[in-house]
Amino acid sequence: MGGGRACDGWHDLVHVCHRWRCLVFASPRHLDLRLLCTSRRPVGKSLDIWPGLPIVVQDNTKTPRLSGGTNIIAALLQHNRVYKIEINAIPMSLLMNFMVMRGPFPVLTDLELRSNDEAAPVLPDFFLGGVAPRLQSLKLQRIPFPSLPRLLFSATDLVTLHLFEIPQSGYVSPVGIVTALSMLTRLKSLHLDFHPSQRWASVESRRRLPLERIVLPALTEFYLWSDSEYMEDMVSRIDTPLLNSARIAFSSQSNSNTPLLRDFISRTEVFEELHRAKLAISRDSVHLTLSQPDKRPDDKMLKLRFSCNAQSPFPVLVQVCNSLLPPLPTLEHLEIFAGQLYWRLNMIENAQWLGLLRPFSSVKDLVLFDDLVKHFAPALKELTGDRVSEVLPALQNLFLKGSCPSAPPQRVQEDIEQFVATRRLSAQPVVLHYWVYCTGRGARRGGDWVVLHKGFRTLDE
Repeated sequence: MGGGRACDGWHDLVHVCHRWRCLVFASPRHLDLRLLCTSRRPVGKSLDIWPGLPIVVQDNTKTPRLSGGTNIIAALLQHNRVYKIEINAIPMSLLMNFMVMRGPFPVLTDLELRSNDEAAPVLPDFFLGGVAPRLQSLKLQRIPFPSLPRLLFSATDLVTLHLFEIPQSGYVSPVGIVTALSMLTRLKSLHLDFHPSQRWASVESRRRLPLERIVLPALTEFYLWSDSEYMEDMVSRIDTPLLNSARIAFSSQSNSNTPLLRDFISRTEVFEELHRAKLAISRDSVHLTLSQPDKRPDDKMLKLRFSCNAQSPFPVLVQVCNSLLPPLPTLEHLEIFAGQLYWRLNMIENAQWLGLLRPFSSVKDLVLFDDLVKHFAPALKELTGDRVSEVLPALQNLFLKGSCPSAPPQRVQEDIEQFVATRRLSAQPVVLHYWVYCTGRGARRGGDWVVLHKGFRTLDE
């Protein structure tokens, strides 16, 4: 049952009549009965009135409250009955009570603790009694727990493991995490978000360790945010045959040469089916999203995010596309977008623009948004003679999308037309499509892309 009223629905039934009361309490497990305890309820009275039902401890307020902690502590003392714990913005005082509880929680299946405190205390190794035999979901935010691997060894039923914004005091080595994960054959969702630390494993230490890989046979969702060294150590030690989606983010301030991540992408079968790529450049990060043709809830997807210097994101972008991506023969559609960076793009040389496109050799459709075309046009113009097939050899369609219903500047038109003419002479024709974003009458959902024409023509022609 869910939280709130869903846990209390049986209250109305047992008050209908004595017969209904007996029927409900005769099958508590079949009816999945739960006793909800929150910071606002007199938990002591509930524990005395009702039978020994499993307890759900829940407080989803967004700001920590010092009042009401007594009710939650009273419920937690019934550790043999606590089935689920979900506390958002947990106060420091309540978190300290968790730290001194040594008793095991043998029926606990779901644990979610989120702290707003940047200096939350470290959970001790005897947290939850050091064992969690029935735990299925564990989510911690800003709460350090360096002894986590020890707990995971006993949590063989775990399906969801999410660690968000874990501070330096909660460091767990990649080897420690992977060793513990080797026991979790039912794990489906894994999110690891560690704040960078000087204690992350270095490249040299990684080379001294054996790169034996474990298999996570049920994993379908993987999210990792750390520095590149930690990320490399992590992905080099796991195989994920059923993976549907992966989101990997790290800072370019660490080593951005990531051959082991490239190897992970290459050996993960699902990524061989990716069809579309979206490349977005923002002030301080680069986002690359690879996905399948149709947008469905179960679509396979790979998202890569790289933090970078706001003054010069392009070197990171080129390095990502050239050194990280393995050959993707099914990738046919590429979109490139740059937000609020146009004044910096003027400093990029033609060779760099071409270097950005070089890995996408199977792309048939290239989509450029807004002013990006005036930066790509001079570079594409250089692809003549023996170089005509050097970049985008499979290109068939070039889509120019903008918010202004007018043709590009004359010089840009000439550059693009020369590129198109060169491709036509080399028997590799490219068709131009000019689209505009329409927000007027007839546009669906507040706005829609409308095809104005193919090739460069003014609207009144």
